[in-house]
Amino acid sequence: ERLTLEAVQSADLKVKREALRIVRVFGYAAALPAVEAAVRGTDERLREAAAVALTAIDVPRADEILAALSRGPDGRVRSTAMRAIGQAELRTDARWLAALDVLAAGTRDSDPWVRYYAVQALGRVGRRGVPPAHMGHPVLTRVQQLLADPAGQVRVAAVEALAFVPREDAFDVLR
Repeated sequence: ERLTLEAVQSADLKVKREALRIVRVFGYAAALPAVEAAVRGTDERLREAAAVALTAIDVPRADEILAALSRGPDGRVRSTAMRAIGQAELRTDARWLAALDVLAAGTRDSDPWVRYYAVQALGRVGRRGVPPAHMGHPVLTRVQQLLADPAGQVRVAAVEALAFVPREDAFDVLR
């Protein structure tokens, strides 16, 4: 952990990105300040690695940062937040609900790529199995509405996401 915390502070962007990948695996909470700095930086690849690392750090502040990124002014950063949530290991009900809320907001974003990544993330989390308590979350019905989205990539992501929702009504829509 000590070596990773040193590497995440490196001036070498490649070293920093690799350290962020290690943080993603181990979820070192002590790395949160450096991860937050990286996610707010200007290097797109570094921001992406940092956003994904945030999903592994199991403290409320990490989820708050990711949610704030998903509402920011830059569509690329909002897209990054959606992709990161799609890769997250959501281990608690609170994290599931927070992720579903962020993704639901992402499906209403003005940027079609943010909507695409939000719906794609819903498909990914659905593949890993949404806890039964969250199957009725309104975001799952929102995906059905996106089958009529003006952006083709969003419609494709909606079809894919619905394929992984283990509910009869989702299968009826696909049929």
